[in-house]
Amino acid sequence: MKVRNQRFYVAVRKYFRRLYPSCEFSYETPCGNCRLDMVVKKGDYKIAIEIKNKRDDIQRGLAELCTAKAYGYNECVLITTKTKALKMDKRTLQFYRFKLAYINSKNELVLIEK
Repeated sequence: MKVRNQRFYVAVRKYFRRLYPSCEFSYETPCGNCRLDMVVKKGDYKIAIEIKNKRDDIQRGLAELCTAKAYGYNECVLITTKTKALKMDKRTLQFYRFKLAYINSKNELVLIEK
């Protein structure tokens, strides 16, 4: 599997390994008419993760997370660059109960609270 944003994937794996030590990761998981970049499973609890870099379309990422929510994922996280994350309007994320995160310069995942 060729990974686009290797740095993002490493940071996400590290973050979720700390939260859920025995979780399982799957990549490029089909979900309806889209593919989720990463899925974290801990028993029956599933987290959909969509990773967008500075050239990607955020609207497409939100649409893929809406599809994941419709398919029964418990939590949805959109990960992007810091500049895009801080400029984004948070009302859409709050409406759908999505979480927003970015990767900082130390290659750590930072969740943005409401």
